[in-house]
Amino acid sequence: MVTSGLLLSSGCAAEPDVELVALFEQSEIFVETGTIDLGDRAARRHLLDGWSPVDERWAQREDETFVWARGTQASLSFYQIESQVQRIRFRGRPHAPDGTSLVSAIHMRLNGVTLPTPIDVIAGWQDYHVPLPSRFLRIGANQITFGFDHPAGDGPSQGTSLQFAFDHVRFFDATVTALPRLERPSSERGLILPYLSGINFDLDLRPGAVVQIRLIQAYGRPLPEAGRLHIYVEAEGRLDHRVVDVPTTGLEIPVLIDAPARVRLSMMSLPPPAFYDLQGHAAEQDVGLRLHRPIVSQ
Repeated sequence: MVTSGLLLSSGCAAEPDVELVALFEQSEIFVETGTIDLGDRAARRHLLDGWSPVDERWAQREDETFVWARGTQASLSFYQIESQVQRIRFRGRPHAPDGTSLVSAIHMRLNGVTLPTPIDVIAGWQDYHVPLPSRFLRIGANQITFGFDHPAGDGPSQGTSLQFAFDHVRFFDATVTALPRLERPSSERGLILPYLSGINFDLDLRPGAVVQIRLIQAYGRPLPEAGRLHIYVEAEGRLDHRVVDVPTTGLEIPVLIDAPARVRLSMMSLPPPAFYDLQGHAAEQDVGLRLHRPIVSQ
């Protein structure tokens, strides 16, 4: 278990070092989620439990796809980095093999918390708007679960039965919608994180491991001020968080654990306010933070 929060450290940890640049190919790149086109194969990374393995095409519109939720519930993941998402809109229709909808209502959970108001389901393709209480949202990975209620007397459906077809989910107030262009890092140029993107590393660490970044600086088109770096360390159910104002030097972050553990290290790049004044869409701007020699010493 992590025994302390993320703190600035002046000490040096012993070798060996884990070079994060060398683990780039095994890392997970993510960006703040804008829209998930659930029937598209690229959306599969967002789909967790309860979804059909086969993409179903619209009968009327061959250029669009949807995916079936199956069983009693279905879950998907999304990322929040900078914006405070206030609501979502999803488009879908209930399964109605004999003309009668199998689903009467949908209740939703956000990060394990049940939202208070069920959604009444209407036959055919419909848009549904749902507020998301900001107090239940997290910076980084979030999870939404759709639970399916059935007409009185029908009872719960089996785990393989089709329930509700989802076309897309749109997160309002999200800033970007596509993965940024990340160049392969090197020891010389370091790791560059475009603003509003992040990277996850899954590591097996010894007790007392220390995250170290030699230098963090703004990269690309000059801005009046630099952004921030969010760093999360998750181990055995405990999540520690550190916000770093850039530029800074000699950053060391101890990861204090009682025993060897599987640790998820996440780093996210947040822009300054001036970033949003740039011409063009935010995701197309080649600006961000450069991390020189990010390592973990243990």
